[in-house]
Amino acid sequence: MNSEGEFDWQNASVTERVEPTKALYQIMRALSQSTGERFDDLVEAAQDQPISEAMDPHSNFRTGSIAWHRAAKIHEWLARNHFKFAQKLIPELFQYPRQSEWEMFVEAHAIVGRLKIVALKQSLGLVERDDEHLPTENTLRLTQRFCFELDTNLRGVAVAFQRYDREWHALPLGAEKRNPKARIVENPQLFPRKVNGSPMGLRENNDAGDHVFAVLVAQNPKTPIDMLSLAKLEPAKDKFELHTIAVRVVT
Repeated sequence: MNSEGEFDWQNASVTERVEPTKALYQIMRALSQSTGERFDDLVEAAQDQPISEAMDPHSNFRTGSIAWHRAAKIHEWLARNHFKFAQKLIPELFQYPRQSEWEMFVEAHAIVGRLKIVALKQSLGLVERDDEHLPTENTLRLTQRFCFELDTNLRGVAVAFQRYDREWHALPLGAEKRNPKARIVENPQLFPRKVNGSPMGLRENNDAGDHVFAVLVAQNPKTPIDMLSLAKLEPAKDKFELHTIAVRVVT
């Protein structure tokens, strides 16, 4: 064990590393099936190097005989980016959460104060702004309908995520559920929008407490939609803004 109580890859013997390494392999296989991402792509991302060009490049991984530093990288990558998933499968290997790559990205680039919550109501078939229904600033009631208002000079696409109970989840913004992106074409802009351009309401039905919303706006229409890929964006070459707002949901 290391100082945090998890497996110590560097100081464990070759024999001691076999079963934990096999466990990592099974978690990566399960993650591939769960996310739909290619196993090879996940392994390359986790170990931060290309997979072997051997005829059976994962035979050593499958049998628990890869180098300790490679296993340690895969372990840490899972702990940072898929902690709850991995802990549910092999709890003894995943005992404390880390800050994910996405969380470090948000911490480094977050813009606060230009993303707002707008409460909405339905009246005679028309959606309208209704500030009087906000109990206090940045507070919503369970099931209360709302949308976002963003102040930005960027034009392009936006993707959104919500954090609750230490977990981040995608928040689709498209008029159709299969489309996760919203178009940002004016300033300020209310979104998400219906096909006819009117604001489309969101709501939290079940989880009271503290939430964080993050909206990434980018000029490139082909900007990725998953957190791991977005966390690799670089301000020097990728034109984007990352806006966040903390919201309390009350009963």
